[in-house]
Amino acid sequence: MADVILDCEYVNGDSVTVLGLYSPGLGVTQLHSDTLTWRRLTRFINTAMERCASTDSFVVCHGPDIGRVENHFDRDLRNRVV
Repeated sequence: MADVILDCEYVNGDSVTVLGLYSPGLGVTQLHSDTLTWRRLTRFINTAMERCASTDSFVVCHGPDIGRVENHFDRDLRNRVV
């Protein structure tokens, strides 16, 4: 099982400015400015899953962060990662 810890910082309501990611074996990654994209977020999560040869993954974050990330990217992260 691959685990990813996600933390976001935001200003002005739902505007995400920094997205921090951590997974054992991959270390820490920060997405911000031009690197703050859905593609880079899902690439990190998928790489964590591939390293463990797993189809299951937990994305762990503080309660309101998941909603802010979903609103920022206009995507459903809770039910579908890819």
